[in-house]
Amino acid sequence: MPAPPPPGRAAVVDAVRGAAILAMIAYHAAWFATEEGFAQIDFGAAGWRAYQRTVAGTFFLLVGVSVRLAGENQVRFSHFAFRSARIAGCAAVVSVTSLVLDPGRFVTFGVLHCIFVSSMLAWPLRRAGFSALPLALGWLVLAGLPGDPRFDTPLLRWTGLGSAGVPTFDFQPFVPWFGLVLLGVVAATVMPATLWTWRAKHSDPLGWLGRRSLFLYMAHVPVLMGLSKSIRWCLLQSF
Repeated sequence: MPAPPPPGRAAVVDAVRGAAILAMIAYHAAWFATEEGFAQIDFGAAGWRAYQRTVAGTFFLLVGVSVRLAGENQVRFSHFAFRSARIAGCAAVVSVTSLVLDPGRFVTFGVLHCIFVSSMLAWPLRRAGFSALPLALGWLVLAGLPGDPRFDTPLLRWTGLGSAGVPTFDFQPFVPWFGLVLLGVVAATVMPATLWTWRAKHSDPLGWLGRRSLFLYMAHVPVLMGLSKSIRWCLLQSF
């Protein structure tokens, strides 16, 4: 039986989350460069789609790991709910901002929305261990089934079971991502003790980023947007 994680934060989780934040910032930097017209990138290409889904999948796996850690460290639900409420508040800000920027690409269920819902639903399963594996795999199998037009309504699109695409800045549906969250719960159950006690000096910068992931997620978009628009303005002025 693998040793349980020690109390407090796990450095390996913070480091992986920090690496995912850097990968996400790089993706969004390329996206804004394309939006402003000084780069030509096909984000529908298989490589870019795989990159985006790998980054998103890493975040959702870590959500499950964090839920499991909360259970092992005897975190009270009130404290967990308070932290989750911050994510919900940031998700609301993302939605409102997207509505102002472009109502045609309004974010109704982006990565933060999905993380909030998945976290709350994974909480009762935080100590399920291997028992959560069949549910996790079943959830992932659902994503491979043909979409049902009955789920294309605004009230059900978030499930990810529909057949139509969603025109939005960010759409991370409940299927399949909740399955990844449950896999994170299972993964945290079998992690060897050496991972929980890992303290590499070179991980400190990534760990610093990982411990501030929500702030960086909210801050990097306006920074990149302002930077890309400034670069575009400078390029126009030079011609």
